[in-house]
Amino acid sequence: MKVLFTPEKLVFWGVVRTVDEKYERLAIGGRRITNLRYADDTTLLASSQERIRKFFKDLVQESARYNMYINAQKSKIMVVSRQDNISVQADYEGESLEQVHDFKFLGSYKSADGDCAKKIKRRIALARQKAVVLASIWKDRNIKTATKVKVMKSMVWAVFQYGVE
Repeated sequence: MKVLFTPEKLVFWGVVRTVDEKYERLAIGGRRITNLRYADDTTLLASSQERIRKFFKDLVQESARYNMYINAQKSKIMVVSRQDNISVQADYEGESLEQVHDFKFLGSYKSADGDCAKKIKRRIALARQKAVVLASIWKDRNIKTATKVKVMKSMVWAVFQYGVE
């Protein structure tokens, strides 16, 4: 979900923190959380449609108190489930929020079914792109092979492996 708000980003984080204290936290990677936040990107997490609707409604109401509003065109809904074709209807200010199967969050693709093929293909393409940019180094006979390997590891492999852990 993208959020439009005043420059006081910390105010919005306080709003989210105020609202999320009321809700059950999901266990992800050993941590119990209700949301992911970075700058103006926020992802809300809940274990059911009812809980996410209530969470979203409370967030909208609390944000309005500080004159902050959700941008419905940039907001998306994704259901993470082993079951296929689960549809969720949600709207904000008369606009339906789009339900997606995957989305990009902080440079990484998230998928409803946990499939990482798209993410891997993207990382390969980015690494290949970086290798092509460095073609003059690979062709230069005055640069030692050991130096080329160091460049490859630091400039190409690093791009490919970013976010793997």
